[in-house]
Amino acid sequence: MGAAYGEENLLGRWRAHIAGDLGVTRELSKRETKNFRFSILELLAPDAATEEVVDRERCWMDRLHTIEYGLNR
Repeated sequence: MGAAYGEENLLGRWRAHIAGDLGVTRELSKRETKNFRFSILELLAPDAATEEVVDRERCWMDRLHTIEYGLNR
């Protein structure tokens, strides 16, 4: 899971993950990024408030149980 907001949006979020910046989970950093696939679960307006984006991310994390069973540990 990952909330993509700000000027660089989704691409910026992915670059941060593969660069090892903040927000990368322990398990994600152990995996080979060239084998990754991802899906966009929900689109929000480009000018959506950061708080709204983070809230929607939390909603998806809860719905998909990514804290208990996924990479959001």
